Amino acid sequence: MTNQEREVLIMAMVANSGEANAKTYDAMDAYLAEDTERMEALFEEAEALLLSAHQNQTKLLQHYCSGEEVPMDVLLTHAMDICANAANQLQYTKRIITLIDKKLK
Repeated sequence: MTNQEREVLIMAMVANSGEANAKTYDAMDAYLAEDTERMEALFEEAEALLLSAHQNQTKLLQHYCSGEEVPMDVLLTHAMDICANAANQLQYTKRIITLIDKKLK
């Protein structure tokens, strides 16, 4: 894998993870506005974006596992961090909404 190919994968991870995180916040706003249909659609979009980010991370891992050097630098560290944080944010937000709904019943 060339350095340019690596950077394209990493930047896609950053972009998709960041967008997934934004969609999660938008979903919470939709929930607060009592628009559960929009909330569910935003959660689905966030999940699809995270899947794409995770697939790019997996491509990097496959190159590493096949013996290629995959340099760990600030950009890759940032991409992995934002991807993990977006995934956690999505799961926590869904969990909090479930807990709120149970308390309101």
